[in-house]
Amino acid sequence: MRKDNNEPIRITNRYAFAEVMKKDLQLSARVISVTIGRKVSKIRLAESEKELKSSDDLRGVRFDVWFEDNENRMYDLELQVYDEKNLTKRMAFYQGKMIVEETKSGAGFEDIKEVFVIFICTGKDPFERRRTVYQFETKEVNDDSIIVEDERHAYVLNFTEEREKSDNEELEEIAEYFIHHTVKENGISEELDELVKSFNEDREWRNNIMTFGEELTMAEKRGYKQGREEGIEIGIGIRLGREMERVNIALNMLKKGLDIDMIADATELSVEEIRKLKKV
Repeated sequence: MRKDNNEPIRITNRYAFAEVMKKDLQLSARVISVTIGRKVSKIRLAESEKELKSSDDLRGVRFDVWFEDNENRMYDLELQVYDEKNLTKRMAFYQGKMIVEETKSGAGFEDIKEVFVIFICTGKDPFERRRTVYQFETKEVNDDSIIVEDERHAYVLNFTEEREKSDNEELEEIAEYFIHHTVKENGISEELDELVKSFNEDREWRNNIMTFGEELTMAEKRGYKQGREEGIEIGIGIRLGREMERVNIALNMLKKGLDIDMIADATELSVEEIRKLKKV
């Protein structure tokens, strides 16, 4: 039997991050406001691990946390723990997917919603410029004063040791909470920490999170071993292991009674595929 690790689960755990962000919508709106530097109106919709897929032939995407405010704007918050490649392409893909899926048939261009994709990177500064916030919009190549007003916004938060401190006190407070788990009394970090603590007090929730992590670690080890045996680059071996073990992981997690959304996140299988496995 696995021993219960008493080490607290932090907000930098992807699943914990999604749970905290959807628990207190007002607090999440404040986090977004600080991040993008503009007031975010009251959030009326929040979904964690929202899955968008137009058809079985098209690539789907699972958002960590999805928000929509009362001014018809959409926000996607993503926690990036590992140094994964193609970050900028992922941002563009997520923006496009949000717009296409949420634009009703017959709607005019004026009905297209404004979208914000926000990546919180805790593993490595993806652009190595030591900024706390990177902001991206579409501009004309020869004259960057000409901004394409397509209402697509992308932000990358560099919440790592590899950064210069921000002049924005609240943003700096949030960054330090993600990096060092530093809590400021009566600050936004204290509110976030109280939510994280409340989840940690739920033993079943903690066990689910720990099982989630263990299954992924086992898959990585199998992929590493197979990759070495076949002379494959280690990184590719890990990815191969994850690919080959997706179904096995899903079946094991189903046997342990874990949440379908969590299983889909761990395996990158769709919710519908997980449900089919559950019937086997």
